[in-house]
Amino acid sequence: MTARGIGALAYRALMDEVDTTPKPGLVDRRNAGAHSDMDYTTFAASALALWPHLEAFARTGERLRHLSEPELLAALRPMGLAAEADMYAATVGVNTHKGAVFSLGLLCAAAGWRTAKGLDLQPASVCGTVAAMTAGISSELSSVGDTAGSRVFRRYGVHGARGEAESGFQSARACGLPMLKAALNRGDDRNTACVRALMALMAQVVDTNVLGRHDMETALWLQGEARRVLARFSLEAVAALDDTLIARNISPGGTADLLAVTLMLYGLTDLGGSPQTPTNFLEKV
Repeated sequence: MTARGIGALAYRALMDEVDTTPKPGLVDRRNAGAHSDMDYTTFAASALALWPHLEAFARTGERLRHLSEPELLAALRPMGLAAEADMYAATVGVNTHKGAVFSLGLLCAAAGWRTAKGLDLQPASVCGTVAAMTAGISSELSSVGDTAGSRVFRRYGVHGARGEAESGFQSARACGLPMLKAALNRGDDRNTACVRALMALMAQVVDTNVLGRHDMETALWLQGEARRVLARFSLEAVAALDDTLIARNISPGGTADLLAVTLMLYGLTDLGGSPQTPTNFLEKV
């Protein structure tokens, strides 16, 4: 797959994530979730601004194929800051995709690096490269400044996005992706399958965004609610949970990022590493 195809796949994952509706507490086509500073158009503008950066991550992975995985990570860090700056410019200062820049940037770079070395792009393989790139990255949470992630780590010991990357996106691979595949194989339309995958992730992951805005009791309550909805799944039940989370100002944004990761991994599985264009690479799904 070319860098262009990898970047396009990541962009489509961002758009498919925001298109997925309903998403409890999150921005979607139904409403702005538990947010007053962003909506669907904000996310669309952000994704469009990030598209060139996602391709650049992949192209850098290709160009630096001679580097080891940890050396590649060091080269990507300034690029991540540049991508965030363009995101904030596109959204007038709103953080729509900071977590997704980190996760999808790593995946794009890993896919480009593996492509240039003639290696496969199966999800487990690409995620293994990400795990090797980010080995030990969670230890940074003890020394970084006052960030949302560091505050959650100090209070609860939860590693958040760094831990997910360090595990090779275990939550997406073991939970989100199997649910997405099973739902599509069962005959669900793409949106319903994506909602099921989100709810499966929500039932499994202790969301650091929820911890940051609320507490562990709220995060565990949300997991229980997601399991309850999954047990008797319907889009109406998910919409009702959306209304509840909006009323309680709960936004599981970390889980939304993992849905985007899941969608990119599914795209890698579906495409089998062949070059595609942004307008046609998901038409056959």
